[in-house]
Amino acid sequence: MARKYTQFDHYTLVKRDGRYHFYYYVNGKRVRKSTGKSKKSEAEAVIAEFFASAETSDRSLLEYMNPFYIFDTCPHIRRLLDEGKSIGETHVTKCRRWLDMYVVGDPIVDKRISEINRADLLDLRARLLKRLDDRRNTCNKVMSALKTVFKEAYFRQDMPHDPTQGIGKIKEERSEPGTFTKDELRHLFPVGCLGPWSDRYDYTCFLLAATTGMRKSEILALRWVEISFESSVIRVERAWKTNSTVVTAKME
Repeated sequence: MARKYTQFDHYTLVKRDGRYHFYYYVNGKRVRKSTGKSKKSEAEAVIAEFFASAETSDRSLLEYMNPFYIFDTCPHIRRLLDEGKSIGETHVTKCRRWLDMYVVGDPIVDKRISEINRADLLDLRARLLKRLDDRRNTCNKVMSALKTVFKEAYFRQDMPHDPTQGIGKIKEERSEPGTFTKDELRHLFPVGCLGPWSDRYDYTCFLLAATTGMRKSEILALRWVEISFESSVIRVERAWKTNSTVVTAKME
């Protein structure tokens, strides 16, 4: 019995040693695969799933990653939300922008996802470094967004392997963070006027950051009940998680 499939010449189903096997042809080459089933109906179900997965992996990278990092269509986001996890809107927006700016238009997006290997991704990274004038931090962020696409494809069994496995981050050259001098702080936060700040809210927020070391997310989530003017103490218990109204407890 032979069946016709778009990306394969055909397949033939045979039963040997109590199990069904099928032979299919790719570019004229004969490949044998066992279904592991003894019932014909179950074997045909395995074959249908195999070819459905093959149809997915036959798509180009551009086609496959089109829905990614868009809240309404991204399979990765949908899976995280279904599992009760969360993902920040700002992170999603940035990842989509990195893919659009630095991956779309590269030759790799025209390749089938099933054909992409580790060498293709390393070549892409080399092109990115050249295009970005060796801005390694940005290159790492672009590659991280793209890795998520491949890891999700592998997790969903849309492709048989994860070509990003073993590809680490490029070591970044980080400069030591500087500190403000007393004179610089007096200039930034003068007594009796706003100085360089547009309003008292900016003045207060940046003064808090400069004098306490609090992060932006912690300052944005700060409540009056967490401030003690009598003892000059601020309890940092929460952090602003996304650009929505979600605020989560901060771990000690």
